[in-house]
Amino acid sequence: MPEDFGIKKYLIANREEVRMSILTEYDEEKLLKVVAEDAKEEGIEIGIARGKEQGIEQGIEQGIKQGKELLLEVIGRLRSGESRESILASGVDPHTVEMAESVA
Repeated sequence: MPEDFGIKKYLIANREEVRMSILTEYDEEKLLKVVAEDAKEEGIEIGIARGKEQGIEQGIEQGIKQGKELLLEVIGRLRSGESRESILASGVDPHTVEMAESVA
């Protein structure tokens, strides 16, 4: 530290007090715990975001698969002679029945 720093004289004159102040203010273990907790929280947030993305993708894939299976089922029912009204009465939505009728 340059000789012309005004604080240098104070630091030298109060060396022990300054040293104790620094030692009591800095707690490496506490700092590491805080850093670890912050990193943990960030990791959890990232994990939740990724999980949501994967869940949405899987939900879309599952919905498409179920829609295709239902359409094939309705096509088969129509081809076997089941009536439109009977299929609708079983809970199949009208749009699916219309699509099936267009290919059956």
